[in-house]
Order: sequence, then C-alpha cells, then structure tokens
Amino acid sequence: MSDYRYYVICTGQLKPGMSMGTAISNLVLDIGLEQQKATALLKQGRVVLKRCDIMADAQRLAEKFDRSGVICFIEDRHAGDGGVSLNNSGESSLVRLISKFIPSSSRQIANGSSRKG
Repeated sequence: MSDYRYYVICTGQLKPGMSMGTAISNLVLDIGLEQQKATALLKQGRVVLKRCDIMADAQRLAEKFDRSGVICFIEDRHAGDGGVSLNNSGESSLVRLISKFIPSSSRQIANGSSRKG
C-alpha cells in the first residue's frame, strides 16, 4: 500500500467574482462531475479530493479546479508535522493562492481588524 504524500484539498470556496452557478457548470464541463456532486462538493466545505504520490499529479488536479473557479490547495503530509506545505518564505500554499486573488491591502485590513480585541 502506498503512502500518499500530497493531498489535494477543496476549500468549498469560490474565487473572487465567480458565481456558484458558473463554478458548478465549470466543474460539470471541465472536470466531468455530475451537477449534483459538484453542488454537494461546494456546499461541503473542506474536503480531500485526492491523495497523490507525486506533486505534479496533485498540481494538475488543483489547477483544474482553479480554472473552474474553485479554491483548492495541496497539503504535503510529510512537511514536518503533517501540516500544510510551506514555501521558502514560510507561506502555506493556501496563503499563496489567496494572495493571487485578494489585494494585499484587503488582507491587511482584515488581519488588523481580526486581531483587535
């Protein structure tokens, strides 16, 4: 039995500007999911889509979902404590992905307001 290292995880969240209907249609047309399964997947929240031995396989799947408008990330299960893999700057793959779509000024405002109190 193989020890899968990379987990492709769907957050259930959509990329900014993406509507639920469009994302579901994209999942049906681009990935081949049935409409009911695509709807359930997005309502489910965080879910492991696939476990992969090779990072390239995990990246291909995550990119397909990204093109469909759904936010996914890859978790490296061998990254020290089994947490989300980190790049050289210490950011997780989810933070890097979110950074692509949310301007840094919006993140700073959100982070500043959540830390008060």
